Amino acid sequence: MIGCIGGTHIKIIKPSMDEHLFYNRKGYFSRNAMIICDGDMKIRAVDARYPGSSHDSFVWNVSSARQYFLRKYESGDRTSKLLTDC
Repeated sequence: MIGCIGGTHIKIIKPSMDEHLFYNRKGYFSRNAMIICDGDMKIRAVDARYPGSSHDSFVWNVSSARQYFLRKYESGDRTSKLLTDC
C-alpha cells in the first residue's frame, strides 16, 4: 500500500475533567486524530482517541496501524510506503 498519514486537531468544547490534557499547542481544546488514506484517497484508518496535547508521534507510536506496518515490514514487505509531513 502507498498512502498518506497525517494528524489533525478536532475542536471540542472544554471538557469538565482533565481539561489541561485537551488544550493543544494551537490554543484550543481538541482531540488529536490520525488519519491514513491510500493512493485512491480512500480512508484506511482513523484514530481519534487521544487528547489534543498528545503529539502526532505519540499517536502513531501507540497505534495499531504502526504495528500492522511493522509486522508487514518484518515479514519482508518492502512495498508499503506512507508519506507524512513530520
